[in-house]
This record gives sequence, structure tokens and C-alpha cells, in this order.
Amino acid sequence: MLTLNGLDSISLSIKNSYPVLSETYLGLPLDTGQLLSVEDFIVRYGKSNFTTPIDNELLFCDDLLSSATKTLETAKFLLVSGAAGLGKTLLSVTLAKKLQRENNSLIVICLFDKGADLIRDITANLSEPGDYLIFVDDANRLDNRLDYLLHYLNENDESRTFRIIATVRDYARTSVIEKVKKYTELHEQVMVPLTNAQIKELSESIYGIKNGEYQKRIQEVSCGNPRLAIMASKVVIETNQIQSIQNVTSLYKDYFGGNENVKQVVDDDKLIIVTCAISFFRKIDKLNEQQMRWVENSFGIQSEEFWVLVDFLHKNEIVDLYEDEVVKITDQVLSTYLFYIAVFDKKVVPFSSIVNDFYPDYRRTIVDSLNPVISAFDQKRVVADIRNEIKDIFDELYKSESVEKSIEFLSTFWFALPTEALLFAANLIEKMPSVNVDWSSESFEESKDDPSNSSLISLLTNFRYYGEQEFKMSFELLLKYLVKDKTSLGFVVRALSGCYNFKLDDWRLAIGDTHIISKHIL
Repeated sequence: MLTLNGLDSISLSIKNSYPVLSETYLGLPLDTGQLLSVEDFIVRYGKSNFTTPIDNELLFCDDLLSSATKTLETAKFLLVSGAAGLGKTLLSVTLAKKLQRENNSLIVICLFDKGADLIRDITANLSEPGDYLIFVDDANRLDNRLDYLLHYLNENDESRTFRIIATVRDYARTSVIEKVKKYTELHEQVMVPLTNAQIKELSESIYGIKNGEYQKRIQEVSCGNPRLAIMASKVVIETNQIQSIQNVTSLYKDYFGGNENVKQVVDDDKLIIVTCAISFFRKIDKLNEQQMRWVENSFGIQSEEFWVLVDFLHKNEIVDLYEDEVVKITDQVLSTYLFYIAVFDKKVVPFSSIVNDFYPDYRRTIVDSLNPVISAFDQKRVVADIRNEIKDIFDELYKSESVEKSIEFLSTFWFALPTEALLFAANLIEKMPSVNVDWSSESFEESKDDPSNSSLISLLTNFRYYGEQEFKMSFELLLKYLVKDKTSLGFVVRALSGCYNFKLDDWRLAIGDTHIISKHIL
């Protein structure tokens, strides 16, 4: 039987079945340039004027590197977690290069996120037979696009094998872990801060800083964070003034403020509002009509003007722009800094307006925007500003007598409203009727699921590592709640085993915590 194929069917077959041939011989670009070799990733990463380099030697991590190497001999997924600036990206890139040196046939592909869709990149780069190692930086920022890559871990294709190394900041690790566990077993490597001696060696060996006063101040301001130590070292070399690194806030301002392009953004209210919107959404897509409505209604900038300003920011290397449609800020640390300036320093975008416009539908986005700001800048001042902005919002919510919505709100902003949260929980538990329970006949089986955000258990466990008085009150309230609602037993047992169990580093915390737990449980 004769089959006739036209140019359309032939080109489509080549595109679907042989994407690499399609690009090589037909000149059809099938990807967005987000999947790179490890060498190209390092070069592309270092092009930003704001990122700390990842082409330098990895210090103080020999044991971590050996452990990670051994893990990937059998594991499909390695998650490198830790606070921002501890060297997760550098460790992962160093690990990928090491594995490639040991196995010449290993195909290492690094994801450089531009905010665009990944389907075309995956089709173009992962279709050929081979042993693949994929590196994903800041996995939580991929959202649903991470699923595209995770799908390959369970592919039944003997000609292709896949392993993934991913990094994630500590505050976002839970969501990534939950997603990965649906596809494969997860192994985690946790990065920890450096010691003062290591910070001293870092500033001395890389930047030649031998002045004892400078070294001491770098140790104080970095608190074991190598990225902050590198930033502080650079500022010291450029300014030769110890006043430039008085605290983390002044360090950020001197580090970024010395850049003329950043100065121009900070001094222009409209530009700083545009960067605030981009930072909040992580990326903005011109074709996403809902996003563009939010830009107009919530940030007060018309669509046409927004993209004119984006073009200016792109020319000044503040943002990356893909095909004139998708924009994201060049560097994650710069993104945090610009969000801080807009919302908490210049306050051209009131935090209350963000909450009013985006809570609760974009609760996770709000939290993800706040966490790095609280970690990086003057925590007391930032939290005080948040409290001032949301206190009236909670008061109105409380008046509405919606218990579930009030708990959800307090579970999100408990750190800014600790007194309100504990008093609200205490009053709610006090009003609950007393019940008689024969605990000896109950099964103390741990729930397999976490309690919902509208649960008092979720609210109260937030205070596990807060002040001693708040912790004591929250723990006592948790047990009182259990006495009045035996249906919560499985969730309370899960909370006790997950949040209140004794850990090796508990000695760093107030010894009263362990005493309080022991007193009530035993």
C-alpha cells in the first residue's frame, strides 16, 4: 500500500520524533534556551552584575560533596536545602562537574529559568538516548513546570536514565518535598552556616582581607552566611570603610546602591513599583491577562507604560526579558532588595494593599515574598511594619465572626500578630464544651496528613521556636484543645512527633523548652 507524505506531515514527524535533527538541519529553534550545559550555566549565571560567582572554588564542603556523590550513585533525586546564600548553587554545580569528570558519557543539563514554558526545551534536549543529570536551581520557583522534569524520573525507557539535583531555600522546602515524593524517593542534603574561622579564611583567601577589624565585622554581619561574607568583602574593598558594613541593611544598600542602574530604579517611584510587581509574581507574562489586570489595578501602572518601563529595565540589566513577553528580575537577591525598598523602605506599595488585593488566593506568594525580606533585613523593623499594616485587616476579619478565616489569617501572619493569635486561640478553646474521654481506650496513632491552615493546631505549632513565654502558652493551649476535642488526637500526635520532639541542636535553644514539654507530657 502506497502512503503519500507531504511537506507538512514530514516536517511534523521530524519535529516530534527527531527534534535535534529538526533544529540542526532545518534551522527551527525548538527551545527557549533554558537548558544549558554546566559550563554555559556558570557563564550565564555570572553575567549578572549582582550575583555572587559560582566559578570559584568550593570551600569547606568536602564532606558534603562526598556524601552527595555517594547518594547519587543509587538515588534519582537529591535536594540541596538551606537558607539563602549558604552556597547551595555552588555545591550543586561543583557536584555536577565532579560527576561528569568521573563519567564522560554523563549528560549534564542545567536549568536557567527565564520564566518561559519548558515543554520545547525538554523535547529538544532530553529526547536522545543517554544518562542524564539535570540540575534545577531554586526548584520552588518553577511551580508546576517542575512536574515536567519529575515525570522523566519514572520513565520506562531503557535507553535513557535521569537523575535530578535541585536546590531550595529552607522556607520553601516543604512544598518541593511534597511534590517530589509523588514521583520518587527524595534524599536531602542540608547546608549549614560557616564558622567564624571559615568566614575569616574565605575573606582572606579570596579577597586578601587581612585587617583584623574588617575580618571581625565581616564575621558579625554575615553570621556564617558565605554570600553575605562575599558581599561584605567586596564592599570593604571598594569603599575601604568599615561603616559600609555596619549591618545587613547597610550592606545591601552599599552593595546594590553602588550600581548606577539600581540607583536609578530606587530613585524613581514608577520603576521601583514595576520591579516590586515583578518580584512579587516572580515573573510577569504579557499574554497573561489576569496578571496584567493586577498590574493595572493593584500596582497602578497601565499595561502599555509597564512594558515601556520593563524595556528600560532590561536595557539597564535589571531584568531578563524573554521574547518581549516574559519578564523576571535578573538576580533573586536583587529581587528581594527591590521588594524591600518598595514595600518597607520607601513604602510606595503599602503592604496592606498587597494583603487586601491578594490574600487569601495568593497566600503562598505573599509568604514567599516576605520570607527572604525578613531573613535579610532588620527583622524587628520589618515585622513591626507588617503588624502596623495588617492589624486593622485582622480586626475587621475578627468582627466578621468567621473563625476559620481568622485562624487562616493568623496562621499566615502569626509572627506579626503573636499576642492576637494566642489570645484568639485561648478564647476559642475556652468556649469549647468540656468532654469526658477515656484516654486509655484511645489509639494514639499519628495522622498521616498535616492539619489544615484553618486548624488551631497549625496556628499553635508556629510558636515552637518563638519566645519562651509564647511557646509555653501555645503548648499548654495545644494540650487543652486536645482535651476538649478528641478528634484532633491524630493531628496532635503528629505535631508532637514532628514539631516538639527533641533534636540534637536543642541545646542552642532555651533549656526551658524541653523542660516545659517534659513536664506536660510525662
